[in-house]
Amino acid sequence: SYAAHSLRRNVKRWKYFADVMVDIGITLEIIAPSVLSYPMLSGYFLPLLCLGNVCKALCGVAAGACGGALQMHWAVKVMGTEEGISEVAAKSGAQRTLMGGVGLILAAVVASWVGDVRNAIGLYCALTLVHLVANYRGLKLIELDWLNGWRMHLVVEEFLARVNGHTDKQSVRVSNPMEASKREPLLFLPELRSMKRQSTKFPILMGVSFNKLVQLAGRPSSSFLQSNLVEKCGRPKDNYILSVGHTASGKLSKARQCILVAFFSDSSNSDRAKAYLHGCLVRRALTSQSSDSRTDIETIQKAEETAKNEIEKLWPIFEKSVTSAGWKLDKTECSTEGYEIHLE
Repeated sequence: SYAAHSLRRNVKRWKYFADVMVDIGITLEIIAPSVLSYPMLSGYFLPLLCLGNVCKALCGVAAGACGGALQMHWAVKVMGTEEGISEVAAKSGAQRTLMGGVGLILAAVVASWVGDVRNAIGLYCALTLVHLVANYRGLKLIELDWLNGWRMHLVVEEFLARVNGHTDKQSVRVSNPMEASKREPLLFLPELRSMKRQSTKFPILMGVSFNKLVQLAGRPSSSFLQSNLVEKCGRPKDNYILSVGHTASGKLSKARQCILVAFFSDSSNSDRAKAYLHGCLVRRALTSQSSDSRTDIETIQKAEETAKNEIEKLWPIFEKSVTSAGWKLDKTECSTEGYEIHLE
């Protein structure tokens, strides 16, 4: 359940994770009987067998959860409508059954042909490598047209670097889905390293609860609501509240500061993309204005005001730029903590 919210956002990574897990599981099941030949290692037989089955179970869960999103992608791409997902699923099942039968026949033929254990191990390693490489390159060809955390970060960074204060531009060129798919990592380790490097550079926490926003920002709740509601109709000016806060109790410091974003219940996926862009503008303003070892309240307020003015000018340009590149903002999938503000 911990990774459930990440399956849709990182569908290609989880699909490749499933491919790696099934290969590890099969390898462990092959190794397990061989340890019985060594008395000192015979106690590892059952753990290896159990671990192999756990890996294969993880493969089944991850592949099953990602299958629907990938089938939906191919239904829209090939047939032009989501209604074709049933046909794609049926053909996928038929193809899987056919290839399973062919695999059994080839396995029987190869087993009778390969007599030496060393040759069998070498052939198995070669076929496993082919399986991983083929799946890796195949997933690189899938061009998802919606923005997840990594793709959003890529597009926003390109946009801010190229717009460079020229708010009179109609649009700015950013990477399209095909270019992004070739650069997007399929392993979780590179992203974890990147997150670790950026953990002290004003991280953006999306979808925090209102209580957490008030607590970490150190401001009264009334100030947020008064600044984000229209007095006449009581509706939010924006469908989110953004403020600079801190991730731990104590004095604000650059190492502990973060950018907090809380969403209203009627916020859309486009609003989440706008909030992320807004957060990046605040982070850029904080980075450029804070020259001391600590960022005081006056600097924070100035950065928030600067970003607020910039977002109103840059958001229409960003929206047009990403739409022209082929991205669909209404399908944005950003990582959030899952909280929303309900107004009564």
